[in-house]
Amino acid sequence: MAIGRTYSKSRLKEMLNTRMAEYQMLNKTLIEMIEKGSSEANIDLLKNDIAEKQEAIDTLKDWIQQKVEQEADKKEIKEGEKASMYDSIKKKPRLTKSVKMGVSNNLYDSIKKETSEDKEYGEDFAPYDSPYNHLNYEDIYNASFVASKNILCEDFPPKDQYGDVTRTNRFLVRFGTEFKIPEWYVRRVSFFSSLGKEMEISVFDFVDSETNRPIVADILGMVNNTHIAPFSVSIDHLDPTGHLLYTERYHGCKIKEAMRSDLYYENDDISTIDMQITYSDVSYEAAH
Repeated sequence: MAIGRTYSKSRLKEMLNTRMAEYQMLNKTLIEMIEKGSSEANIDLLKNDIAEKQEAIDTLKDWIQQKVEQEADKKEIKEGEKASMYDSIKKKPRLTKSVKMGVSNNLYDSIKKETSEDKEYGEDFAPYDSPYNHLNYEDIYNASFVASKNILCEDFPPKDQYGDVTRTNRFLVRFGTEFKIPEWYVRRVSFFSSLGKEMEISVFDFVDSETNRPIVADILGMVNNTHIAPFSVSIDHLDPTGHLLYTERYHGCKIKEAMRSDLYYENDDISTIDMQITYSDVSYEAAH
C-alpha cells in the first residue's frame, strides 16, 4: 500500500470504506465455510486474507488520523500567527451593540461546544468507529452477538452517492456443475473484446477436499476437448456493501487454453491457473 501522504483525506476515507466492506464480505464467507465444513487449510487461507484486510484498515485509520492532526496543527499555527499580529496593535475598548442596548445574552451562548469524544477522535475520524471495529472471530460465529449489536448490512459501510456504481474488486464468479471452484478462489477476470467472444479467468490452484483431486487435472482435461459439453459462467457485480447490482451469464463456455504460474523458490505467491475461455453468448440480469 502506498504511503499515506500521497493521498488526500477524502481519498483515504473512500479506501477505508472499500476495505471495511471487503472485510465484512470475507467474514461472511468465513462463516459459510465453517457451516459447510470446509477444510482447515482453506479456512486458514481465508483467515489470512481477513487478517491482511484488518491490517490495511488499521493502517488507513492511522493515516486518516495523521491527516486530521496535520490539519489541526496547520489551523493552530495559522490562528497563532493571526493572533500575534493583532496583539501588537493597540485597540480602543469598544462596547458591543448588545451591551449598549442592555442585552445580557450574546451570539456565542448558542454555539455547540466541543465534546470530550470529539477531542479524543477528532470530528472527521469519529464516523469510522463502527461495530465491525470490535468484532473478533468468536463473536462472528455467535449469532446472538450480531443480534444484540443490531448489526445490519445496510448500516455498513455508509451509503454514498456512488452506491449504484460497480467496482473492479467487487465481484463473484460461479462456474457450472463441471467445476467445484469456490467463488473466493477466483483471482481475476480479463475481457478481450479485440479477440471476439473470449475472456480469461485466473483461479488459485488447489486440491478438492472432497475428491482429493487437483483442480488443474480437471481444467487441463477440458482444454480443447470436444467430447465435453460446454459449461456456463456467471459473474455477479456487487455494490460496496456486498449487495447484488447485476449478473452477467456466459453461455456455451469452453476452455481454449490453460496456463499455469511458474514455480521458483524466490517467490512464495499462491499458484494460479489462467484459463482462456470462449463463449457463444452472454446475457445480463439486473437485481430485483
